[in-house]
Amino acid sequence: MEINYLSENIKLYNLSKAIKKTVFMEYEHVISDSRADVASVIKGNAHVTEDNVVLDNGLLKLKGKLKTVVCLKSVNGSLFSVQQVLDIDEKLDTFEGGDEITIASSCVVEKVECRIINERKIGVRVRFDVFVDCNGVKSVDVISGLEENQNAEVRTKELQVNRFAGNIDKNIEVSDTFLIPNDFPEVFELLDYEAVLKNVESVISEGTLLFKGDICFRLYYSCGSVGENIHYIENNVPFSETEDISDMRPTKMLCNVKPVNFSMDVAQDGDGEYRLINGSALVNVSAFCFEETTVETIEDLYGIDRMLTPETRRVAYTYPVHVSRSTCQTTETMNIGENSQIAEVIGMDANAYITEQTYDNSGVLSVKGDIPVTMVYKDANGEINSHHHVIPFKYDEKMLVNPNMSVKVWVEQTHAAYNLLSGNEPDVRVNVNLSFKVYGTDMLNYVEDIKESEYADENMRASLVLHYCSSDDTVWKLAKKFRIPQITLRQMNDLGEEDRLEEGRQIIIPL
Repeated sequence: MEINYLSENIKLYNLSKAIKKTVFMEYEHVISDSRADVASVIKGNAHVTEDNVVLDNGLLKLKGKLKTVVCLKSVNGSLFSVQQVLDIDEKLDTFEGGDEITIASSCVVEKVECRIINERKIGVRVRFDVFVDCNGVKSVDVISGLEENQNAEVRTKELQVNRFAGNIDKNIEVSDTFLIPNDFPEVFELLDYEAVLKNVESVISEGTLLFKGDICFRLYYSCGSVGENIHYIENNVPFSETEDISDMRPTKMLCNVKPVNFSMDVAQDGDGEYRLINGSALVNVSAFCFEETTVETIEDLYGIDRMLTPETRRVAYTYPVHVSRSTCQTTETMNIGENSQIAEVIGMDANAYITEQTYDNSGVLSVKGDIPVTMVYKDANGEINSHHHVIPFKYDEKMLVNPNMSVKVWVEQTHAAYNLLSGNEPDVRVNVNLSFKVYGTDMLNYVEDIKESEYADENMRASLVLHYCSSDDTVWKLAKKFRIPQITLRQMNDLGEEDRLEEGRQIIIPL
């Protein structure tokens, strides 16, 4: 009699590889602006406007664009900025493995250092971190049971798995036009701008995935008759986008949200003044969805007329077991020097990055990092200056990390505020929002195939056996040993639904 097997395909998410690499890029920029020679650097900024990680002959490479903006003050007091776009072509790491992977990447600029070489040349050095997740899917075919027949008996067990439900990759367009108030000066020239994500959330609800948050358009611009002053303004624009995931039924997900491109320009308002700021940004959302579910696989089986031998297989997969967020609060008093006094703070930039993470096996993950701070201010003489300072931070997060687990930590957002204690000592308060992702590696044991063969010496079997039960006998063990259906054994001996048999009991076994 033919035996028909039931098979189920299971897709398991697997973090094939996770990479964090620090990249340094530097160059010299010749100032071609004809307005004046450079007197000082006000601030520098950089953005990775394109990042594409590709797998090329077993090597992961980062290809993209790095845009730098440096705000300068000339010897005649006017402010201007210079820009440079650099090509990124960075070898990250090797990758070996047969999994089909989807690569999720993000680049975080941590530090921009600028120096004046001479009045017409500056040097710029940028440090940024590249985060890469090689997200793979392991597809396994699990024999989950047998179709009902009288030629075999099977016992199954349930396995708890995080089944891969699917992934989402989409871009959200965010744009807004805002008016600089009349009590602010009008724009002479845009110096530096950026689009920063804030308050990002992703929520699963009733077959819908909701992405929402704010894009903060931050702008430094020069003002005055010849651009001798500087002003800062920002505009928060909320966004939300939904995605139908009714066919996925996810219970958990990994989400990566990043601004991939942004732009700002200035236009005249109805009075002919340059006060209309047009901002646009493209937000990329990459999400991997999981379904916590139960699958059945064969624990044991035997054939009545044929010998059945299960072939088992083990597959390892790495998946997120814990995702959390925490906020590290730190304060420090900066001293801008005895010979300088702050009359007005124009704006302040702070961008934290992690330098070290350690786990002490007592349930505490320690994170250390630095926060480069740039404060642009006007001194008592009305001159525009800036002060650069690095604030160290340390944060301890209590979490359980087993030996087979790994932890990824990154800075999600940085919020900074200040309070002037005196003319030259601003007290800076920084909130660093940290994200923690704990990955665990699990092993799935399952039956992949079943081999069939004839039993030997079928004619030598007795027709009836009287069996005295031992302490570890069960209905399943006896039925398997003598290759008879369990229901036959129960009916012949008037047994109930219990599996264990009483020691010393006599069991009649028909063959």
